[in-house]
Amino acid sequence: MHIDELAPEILLEIFEWAKASPPFAVGGSAIIISISQVCRKWRDITCDSTLLWDDVRLTSGSSQFKLEQLLARSSGSPLSISIDYRATNAALWYHRRMLEVIVVHRRRIRALHVIAPLHILSLLSREVFCLGADFPLLCRLHVTQEFLPSRKPDERTVDKVPCCRWTSSWHAPQLRSLSVSAITPTTCGIPGRLKELHVQDSGYFVQSVACASDGNLETAISHFLNLEVLSITSSPLPSLARCRPIDTQIVSLTLAHLRTADIPPGTLARFLFTLRMPSLRHLSLNSLSGYLWEELVGWLSNAALRSVAFESLAPTAVDEQCLRALPSISELRLVDVDPQPILCILASNPNICPALREIDVGKTGTRIGRRR
Repeated sequence: MHIDELAPEILLEIFEWAKASPPFAVGGSAIIISISQVCRKWRDITCDSTLLWDDVRLTSGSSQFKLEQLLARSSGSPLSISIDYRATNAALWYHRRMLEVIVVHRRRIRALHVIAPLHILSLLSREVFCLGADFPLLCRLHVTQEFLPSRKPDERTVDKVPCCRWTSSWHAPQLRSLSVSAITPTTCGIPGRLKELHVQDSGYFVQSVACASDGNLETAISHFLNLEVLSITSSPLPSLARCRPIDTQIVSLTLAHLRTADIPPGTLARFLFTLRMPSLRHLSLNSLSGYLWEELVGWLSNAALRSVAFESLAPTAVDEQCLRALPSISELRLVDVDPQPILCILASNPNICPALREIDVGKTGTRIGRRR
């Protein structure tokens, strides 16, 4: 059968698959525009379907006319908007005009992904996430500050790079997934029904606790209660010494590149013991050392883990004490960690990690069986 003989319903489904791709990748409305230019039949099919235009992707070369046209074609459909301004040289008035167009459709934004320099993110905070702004459908918000090319890699740290602070009171009652990188939002506007929280190079936790008075400290961390996925990378942690332990629903926890310069001794342990995680099943650890590693190993026995991933750890970090604290794991993944000492420990004592049968080694997923 020739493709021209396919029914419009089948072509429409193919087009839906064609536009699907991660944010900032080629896809979404850009693919649909190309498809609509193949022939008159395909153009009629794409223009008649508002759902094909609900994934709007903007780059530094996008025009205001193109944006308005895409939003008009999506009609009243919930929107997913990706803004990629990593290589922009446009004047600030251009970005302000583009954001003014988006503001008009703010109430139907379902997902918003942004990567841009600091001055554009500050404009986004003022123009879109302004005082009293309402996002009734927003369920995913991912914002990343793009560093200027002139900034050296070793300067990309929270204590040296100014973070964009979002201090306005905006409302997103359906927000379930929040990801911030080099951004420090306050907790106002962030509901207690978050399911996923990803924090990188951000003072998010410290800021949320600093804004709370003594009597409202529990309120400041209450939005952790319903979390299922928590990821913390290169970010400082607050001191929760005055906070009573709370039971969270966290299932997956990732801790990566935590620095002793940002986290005083005892802070990580208090953070983990305060956010009790009886449902935790997966733990991923990357580049932890010193007292941070010791505090984490001391906490491991309190979690009923099933899957653990270790990456870029010292050769002696995963020792017998660490493995004894993981009696229930059935999956172990190692990346840039020598597996031989671990295999020797497991071979010498079958009572350590008895459910573990094999180890995934390296980024290729090579499996090494456990010797009995």
